[in-house]
Amino acid sequence: MNSPLISVVLPVYNAELYITETINSIINQTYTNFELIIINDGSNDNSEGCILQFQDKRIKYFKNEKNLKLIQTLNLGLSLAKGKYIARIDADDIALPKRFEKQIDFLEKNSEYGIVGSFAETFGSENKKLTFVQEDVDIRHAFLTHNPFVHSSVMIRNQTLTENKLSFDLTQLHVEDYALWIEILNFSKGKILPEILIKYRIHENQISLVHNNTQVINTEKIQKKYLLSLLPEVKEVDLVFDIFHNQKTTIPSVILFLKFIKSIELENTNALNQKLTKTLIKNAKNKIIRAEKITFKELLNLFKYRNEFTLKQKLVFLTKLYR
Repeated sequence: MNSPLISVVLPVYNAELYITETINSIINQTYTNFELIIINDGSNDNSEGCILQFQDKRIKYFKNEKNLKLIQTLNLGLSLAKGKYIARIDADDIALPKRFEKQIDFLEKNSEYGIVGSFAETFGSENKKLTFVQEDVDIRHAFLTHNPFVHSSVMIRNQTLTENKLSFDLTQLHVEDYALWIEILNFSKGKILPEILIKYRIHENQISLVHNNTQVINTEKIQKKYLLSLLPEVKEVDLVFDIFHNQKTTIPSVILFLKFIKSIELENTNALNQKLTKTLIKNAKNKIIRAEKITFKELLNLFKYRNEFTLKQKLVFLTKLYR
């Protein structure tokens, strides 16, 4: 029997309320050449009964002897995958019928891409359309503030993982996908298809809500590491991070930042770094404009970068002047 083109990795832990609907959304895809790897991670509800009711030969069912948690279970799924492509789906989400068809078509035509996602639609306790940037350079830029890939929308080129020995990092608790997508883009390009191919369920037990504090802390660590990889000249990474994220900084720190940015030769950087530095300069300007007051000394320092500001912005600075 020929190997399936797609391996779908579906970890399950206590998902009896949703898993039947999720499996149905996969086996009813218009593209049919796939294997569905379901890994029961020690569920103590009726998840197994729900899974075993399906007789589809494309389903490969595995059961962990004990609860290994999500990251180890995901890596087990990657190791079991035989397909050219690996598709992810969570046990409470729903893939729309043409998801695989659309993503396979893109990846087969664009060999330089290692990961593709899509727009999504939330349902459950919240209903809205989730749209994201679409092109590779914009995705890389977005990673500095958020993860633009809905995990259940992602399809990965298996070769990108195996050749570069990539997997989910056990230390990146609750942000393991964020970290891996950034790693994949070190070796390939990324794309988000501008159409809704996944329905993302919102409910009170999902990881992003239950473990929000840990997720926030680890997300910031990932973003700072990524920022340093793009701008290795940065010495005060916390300062630049705060400016990029529009967090509170002082006028002197913004001036220090402008001095650093001025030292970067934009014409010698790639499209991503040009986009990055322009965003940082814009954010720094906005911080000064939003400031309640500026000292005379700060004003003089700002005017050392007078070419960076419009006449209107300079007038705004003057209105904030005090001695």
